[in-house]
Amino acid sequence: MGHVVDTVDPSPNQRIWPPKPDWNEWDFLDYRSAGLAHQSWNCTLDQLPDKPIFYGANSVSVIEHLPADDRRAMLADISARVRPGRLVLLTIDLVRGRDGLWNRNRGLVVEDPSVHGTFQNIVDEGEGVGLELFHQETVQDWGDAGVDIGLLVFRRTAPQTTYWWMRARRRIATGIQRSPT
Repeated sequence: MGHVVDTVDPSPNQRIWPPKPDWNEWDFLDYRSAGLAHQSWNCTLDQLPDKPIFYGANSVSVIEHLPADDRRAMLADISARVRPGRLVLLTIDLVRGRDGLWNRNRGLVVEDPSVHGTFQNIVDEGEGVGLELFHQETVQDWGDAGVDIGLLVFRRTAPQTTYWWMRARRRIATGIQRSPT
């Protein structure tokens, strides 16, 4: 579609292009080396250099797997990196027939559901870091899939300077050291 894309994935396991028959959606793939991305970062979002600022962000079925504290930090980082007025799209796997986040791996619950929260928690947390809810949708009971899918589209609204300060304060508080780039 003509978009220039960067990918971010902190997985310690790395896949090398071209695809193999046993691949699934897990693990880091350097999409840049495959000619499918501008840059692929094998780290967490908060470990990226402060620049570039992105024209949008998209997360596909990732955020529901993070404990709530990590999810809130990731939403703040996304908000800090997206230009005001631009969109943030999140697809979220949900427990079928409920708004609980799908915190499972191959169908097995990996942590107590209270550690992860609900679809509505993500809406509230996004709005708390300068992301205005633009569209919300849930697709339920689709075929034999074991999950429902939530879609959230936010628009970045708040001034960025507030969130850069929040990120810096969080890095200092948690002792995260960043290497110069």
